Amino acid sequence: MSIPVTILDGLALDGLDPANSPTALAASDANNASKVLAFDAVPDELRGGAAVTYWSGVPLGITDYEAARDEIVRRIDDLLPTLPAE
Repeated sequence: MSIPVTILDGLALDGLDPANSPTALAASDANNASKVLAFDAVPDELRGGAAVTYWSGVPLGITDYEAARDEIVRRIDDLLPTLPAE
């Protein structure tokens, strides 16, 4: 998997440089997570024991990076106070 150039460009304008290329979700990853956030359907065999929260309705980053970023940031801001402290 690779990050589309339009998203890399948007991240660079935000002062971010992804350290790693994305990898496909594995059941072992999900088993080690308390929550999985997904934009698309997660097959049952990849869910592991984690709860999956679907973030539908997020604009496509490849067509509107700024709108996608703003929506993801808003959802993260809403999510953070609900997570248990570790």
